[in-house]
Amino acid sequence: MATKDKISEALFDYYCEDYDNHQGISQSMVNCYINEGLGAVKEKFIDKTSKEEKKSYFSFGSLVDCLLTEPEKFEDKYFISNLEETSRTGLVLTAEEYIIANYKPGGMFTLEMVIEDAYKVAGIKGFSLDSLKTKLDYNFIEQSVKLRDCGKEIISSSSYEKALKMVSSLRRSPGTKFYSKPKEEYPEHFLVLDQLAMYSIVPVGDEGSNAPVKLKGKIDRLIVDTDKKIIYCIDFKTTSKALKKFSESYFRYGYDIQALFYKTLLLDAISKKVDLKEYEFVNIIVAVNSLTSECMSYYLDISKDDDLMNTLGVNLSDLYYAIENNNFVDYTTHQLLPGVNVNSVL
Repeated sequence: MATKDKISEALFDYYCEDYDNHQGISQSMVNCYINEGLGAVKEKFIDKTSKEEKKSYFSFGSLVDCLLTEPEKFEDKYFISNLEETSRTGLVLTAEEYIIANYKPGGMFTLEMVIEDAYKVAGIKGFSLDSLKTKLDYNFIEQSVKLRDCGKEIISSSSYEKALKMVSSLRRSPGTKFYSKPKEEYPEHFLVLDQLAMYSIVPVGDEGSNAPVKLKGKIDRLIVDTDKKIIYCIDFKTTSKALKKFSESYFRYGYDIQALFYKTLLLDAISKKVDLKEYEFVNIIVAVNSLTSECMSYYLDISKDDDLMNTLGVNLSDLYYAIENNNFVDYTTHQLLPGVNVNSVL
């Protein structure tokens, strides 16, 4: 069997068909633990009781990802609305967008409660909450929520056009086009997989007393060059920041931890079928500015970062302990269990 086919088979052995409901520790869970603690992990990922508002910049980033990596699914996921083709003011539209994204009929939070939140989020100061209620288009909100509940997200035509412009820029720019072009444009010896949802199992604890910990992750794009023996893990980011300053976000948003998490996940699965000693693993962040469509790629070198490996290992250890023992009281120390032996995987 060709190496390309072996790698493909190895990855699909660990494919998550129902990713959102698949059990496992995700990078988002690790990041939540680092920034907010175990209590937040329990609310958001275990009990799923916390009220999470859908951030507009995450929604827009998902739109760009869809057009870039899964254009065939656009019509199933999105509906282009006439949001801007109305006499309603910008702040009212902002409130309506928030309501459409967050209101769930029959859910814990009533429409009245979501409207109150929308009033705060929109930053409305020129008129009262009661006045906002008279300005909302309730028919439009109702129809939009129904579309959303059918699995479609509501986007404006201007957002759609902006996203298309950004995708075009990514595919033209010399520094990003290799990572962003359509899959069919890669040579035959390349394996290219988009929105790869998968899991793997890594050992936590000292050798001889390892506990199997299931990880799961969704990778924007995986590119394997079987001739040059290079594995590229690509993460697409949409930002409003100047790209020259984007690298400042690496540590603030945990992109370094994310990179090592994906590396651990991928190489553990692939190594079941392929000897990876001769392979080079490369983490690439491809960033595009939502205001200018300027784009740039960044190489994250995590190959010799022992501190980072230990940080990930300790956090996985803590999360494993908390989930296994149903004990989500925040610790004063992270040394309840030895960290994952990442070097044995990588």
